[in-house]
Amino acid sequence: MDDFYACIKDGFLNLNTFSDSFKKSIEELEPGSFVVALKGYEKDVAKKMYLSMWRRPNCVNCFVAKVEMEGLISKMRALGYVAKVQETEVKDEGAAASTA
Repeated sequence: MDDFYACIKDGFLNLNTFSDSFKKSIEELEPGSFVVALKGYEKDVAKKMYLSMWRRPNCVNCFVAKVEMEGLISKMRALGYVAKVQETEVKDEGAAASTA
């Protein structure tokens, strides 16, 4: 889920943003459009856990409206996914509250 979450961003995403296995999969693609599906939801079209992406030489770009991006992030949270950045922020807030 980390790689799928990393795709849900504005602008160009450097390939180093992703795990080695996902990065390798992207590097094998020709420049142009491709679809990323959340693992485990490849055949569940009703859940709509897909992203339209564009491959460039050293980066990718997500072609999904911001409103849809927010909806996908919300669905991921409902599935129990918490981004590593969010986990760190929650821990930091807890530590700040306990020292106050």
